Amino acid sequence: MPKRSSIHQLPEEILEFLNDELSKNSLSFDGLADIINQKLCNENLPLRISKSALHRYSVMRKRIMQSNASMEMMAKYMGSMPKGKAGRLMIELVRKLAYDASEDIYNRDDGVVIDLKSLANLSLIIQRMEKADEINAKRDIIVREQVLADAADEIEKIGAKQGLSKENMNLIRGGILGIKDNA
Repeated sequence: MPKRSSIHQLPEEILEFLNDELSKNSLSFDGLADIINQKLCNENLPLRISKSALHRYSVMRKRIMQSNASMEMMAKYMGSMPKGKAGRLMIELVRKLAYDASEDIYNRDDGVVIDLKSLANLSLIIQRMEKADEINAKRDIIVREQVLADAADEIEKIGAKQGLSKENMNLIRGGILGIKDNA
């Protein structure tokens, strides 16, 4: 199991202070690390945090905040969205999250090695997303064909009421369904 981040080992009150200061964005990472390390020293705690650990935490925190904001916005947006489009949107979201996670795996500079189980889970997620995309594409084709067939049937009914010949109705039907006339 990877070593726990020094930031996550901070006492609750110091972590709250850190989050407040990151929200204010008023101090550099060097200055913030110095203040936090001084607070840790004042409380006789042996833990110290580095500027790089602080930076990694800040980036992760920012991503989480952006993801939360995106999820809230998408929840509102998807409330009025048809199920198929909502599903596609969720697939794209998961794909982005998987991509971000894989990027994090290869861009780590803290010496922590990602375990094979995490890589296997990421691979499984990507495989399932591809399968979901394939199913959605097939469903779209079926729905499109059904809509065209229904439209052609409706036009045929209207054409019959209007006195169109069978030949003209077949031409219109073929045009809608994409069938070329071989005559």
